Amino acid sequence: MSQWGKANKNFAQGLGKMGKLANGLVVVTTVYDIFDDGNLKTSTVVNASLTALAIVVPVTTPFILGYAGLDYAFGISEYIDANSSGINTGIYDR
Repeated sequence: MSQWGKANKNFAQGLGKMGKLANGLVVVTTVYDIFDDGNLKTSTVVNASLTALAIVVPVTTPFILGYAGLDYAFGISEYIDANSSGINTGIYDR
């Protein structure tokens, strides 16, 4: 195998590991968000849904990464959370 082929293979393997890590972080963030105060932020639902879409339909991944960059740069998640009440999971209600 050529050096170029080895580099591409290593790069692809690295991307695969990063993707698994990112998916795990979304799950951890979602679980933390639920158990933090019993409410699920709307932005967490949006981010988890986009991650699920990227897993099911991989061709959407570049667009979702683009959204993530815009979210980071312009605070889209904060805007979504400020304009919606979120979801009360009821786990702390008695």
